[in-house]
Amino acid sequence: MFNFKTPDVLSTALFMAVVCWVVFAVLFSVYRSYRYRAKHAALITVAVAAGLAVWLFFIYGIVRSGVLQEQPMPRLVWFFAGVNLVSLVFAIGPVGAALAKNLSFSALVGFHFFRFPLELILHRWALDGVIPMTMTWTGRNFDVATGLLSVLMLALMKTRPNEARRLALVFNVIGFLLLLNVGRVAMLSSPLPFAWPLETPLQLVMHVPYFLIAPVCVGGALVAHVVLFRKLIDTRTSHPR
Repeated sequence: MFNFKTPDVLSTALFMAVVCWVVFAVLFSVYRSYRYRAKHAALITVAVAAGLAVWLFFIYGIVRSGVLQEQPMPRLVWFFAGVNLVSLVFAIGPVGAALAKNLSFSALVGFHFFRFPLELILHRWALDGVIPMTMTWTGRNFDVATGLLSVLMLALMKTRPNEARRLALVFNVIGFLLLLNVGRVAMLSSPLPFAWPLETPLQLVMHVPYFLIAPVCVGGALVAHVVLFRKLIDTRTSHPR
């Protein structure tokens, strides 16, 4: 197995700050989405938080056990598939429906800004030899554009509110395609038999706390894209919010 170079304390702290922000943003969005049922909003938010805690603790147990390092193929493939499946189920479920109905286009687009600082951290890790350069904009991962595009779209939505739906659609298509590319590059950068022959393969999900990038950051982005697609479909014949 390849050696893993642990990132420095500062970049790790910044990474955890991004993770905590994504978790907070999701839970706050859930609470806001159920605010019209005031006496139930807090309870539903606590339930979602508890479910998320159980899910992350379960993944922590898998990573901590070392099973992913022992046999990356096929366990790593199943790991990525499981994380994405859970995110999809959440997004297409009743909570996802509430998010799509009650959050604005600007809120769903602005959520993705976290992908900009996350990509800066990944770039720092690539320079330090923690991850391969393929995982940054100097390689084949261009997800930094999604974070920057979210800011541009928010500015355009503010000046052109009547075009909010169209702008959200453009953003969501571009951002979703870039997210798919992240998944493709991550798989081909990992220590799998069909991956690129890299000197330093991607091993973040095999180590604590860096595994959180998959269920929280990638999973959160996937949920937000699916929820926004749901809102776009639901508002085809109505006025944008």
